[in-house]
Amino acid sequence: MSVVELNNKGDAKCKLSEIPLLPREHRLFHKNCVYIVTGGLTGLGFETVKFIALRGGGHIVILSRRSPTPEMKQEIDSVKKQSGAVIEALQCDVSVSEQVEEVMGIIRQRFPSCPVKGVFHSAVVLRDGIIENLSRTLYEEVMKPKINGALNLHHATKHCNLEYFVCYSSVASFLGNASQSNYAAANSFLDIFCHYRRHLGLAAQSINWGALNIGLLLNKDHIRKILETRGLMLLELNEIVQSLQDCLLLNKPQQLICKFNFKNLGSNIFSQNVSLGLRLASLVEEKLGNSKEPEAIFERPNQSPSIFVRSVLSETLEITPEEVTEGTHLSALGMDSMLAMTLQNLFSAKRAVTIPLIKFLDPNSTVGTLVRVLNQPAKV
Repeated sequence: MSVVELNNKGDAKCKLSEIPLLPREHRLFHKNCVYIVTGGLTGLGFETVKFIALRGGGHIVILSRRSPTPEMKQEIDSVKKQSGAVIEALQCDVSVSEQVEEVMGIIRQRFPSCPVKGVFHSAVVLRDGIIENLSRTLYEEVMKPKINGALNLHHATKHCNLEYFVCYSSVASFLGNASQSNYAAANSFLDIFCHYRRHLGLAAQSINWGALNIGLLLNKDHIRKILETRGLMLLELNEIVQSLQDCLLLNKPQQLICKFNFKNLGSNIFSQNVSLGLRLASLVEEKLGNSKEPEAIFERPNQSPSIFVRSVLSETLEITPEEVTEGTHLSALGMDSMLAMTLQNLFSAKRAVTIPLIKFLDPNSTVGTLVRVLNQPAKV
């Protein structure tokens, strides 16, 4: 696992292990203080609620657009009993300034003697799609919770003497993602905004999380396999909790928490983004050794394009080759953006052919569409 401090350009500066940690007995949270967690009813948000409660945080307010389900209420009650913390869930769309101001007033009324000491901004909306298919509406849906939410929380808590203003960003903000340009842009804002708050003398940390085995990705073996081919390994819950604690103790403006398979990363993401590979060159060299990796050896086209395409699809989707014909629509095989990027990488690595993502995601594309691309003469 690689835990890296980033500067305001997103470049790797040094490993966290080279930065002295605060003493482990340093108390992260206090019993008589309030800690706000946005998006705290699911995934990383709820794990953060548990993290705070089990480490002494006495009062936790969850902000979410939705009310907790009966199952989630039971989970919250379980954390209350285990930790003794007061946990309240308030309905609030943090992208709407009036709602944030209103809920801050409610918090002051309910906990008049408890100052707000921390904000953990975990709100997120995903609307995937390649950039050609993304409308302004789809950009705004993804950006509002993160960007408007961060700004509204910033203005609503400027008068508070915060110890934490933590924004949960993503590795996508600097690795990029062809089907999540809206998500990458929103997270890039959080990164820069935390540096801006630091320049104002205010608390701020942006944590660029990698792939996590919680929430939407929990035990999704198919997605795990796709991510691993791109060089991204899933972080398990114990790694997430330990990394969050390290980040809070170190208190740097921007830190990356991600587990990489550097060989796969080099042959996929770095091969398609040379400048990114150069920016992280020192980290990659340390993990792989100073000796240069042998150049990629492309699979020779000893199979016909038709057999090759069908075999790649059958292996990736774990189906028999007989289930794939040239007339099979890719959409019928469950094609999505993650699978499209995986297949794009495999075709590039094995045949040195880069097929545009739109070819995989077009609802009219068939297996035969990919075969025809491979049959086209190489451009010199």
